[in-house]
Amino acid sequence: SPAQTYYYDETKTFHEDGFTYQCDNDEGNIRLYNSQNRFVYTEKTYRDGSKLPEDIARGRIHAIEEENWTRPKARSIANDTFSAGEKAIVKGWRYGIQMMIDTDTGKVTEVVFFFSARSPYARILPSTYREIERRLKTEIWFTITDVGKQLNFASLTWGHEVK
Repeated sequence: SPAQTYYYDETKTFHEDGFTYQCDNDEGNIRLYNSQNRFVYTEKTYRDGSKLPEDIARGRIHAIEEENWTRPKARSIANDTFSAGEKAIVKGWRYGIQMMIDTDTGKVTEVVFFFSARSPYARILPSTYREIERRLKTEIWFTITDVGKQLNFASLTWGHEVK
């Protein structure tokens, strides 16, 4: 069998056709994201920068209205963007996805991917992750709660196994 290429062995920047992606490798834990992202390492706060109470910080009080279409749609994007060959590579493994959401518009503004440097997801080119990001930004939006409208950003994170 051909050698398996792992693209994210070290912290580096990928300059691709029309986009730049940053890979942060923290002891084998990969954080992959568009280099234009602003909130990757930013604490969620009130807009004035003040700290959130624990019930909001931990998500017990929701920043996003509950409904029944965005999560299934986001999951289908997280599945369907992978080619058949890529799906075969990652079968049975999970990766993490975090969407940062604009609290004025409800639109997805940033996407971050998480996986192990030795998981099959590390064998997937940045262009696939970029397409997931592009689709989430254009096809998904949320209704922000009154609490959410007070935050610097909202986020939604989930672990995903590609089907």
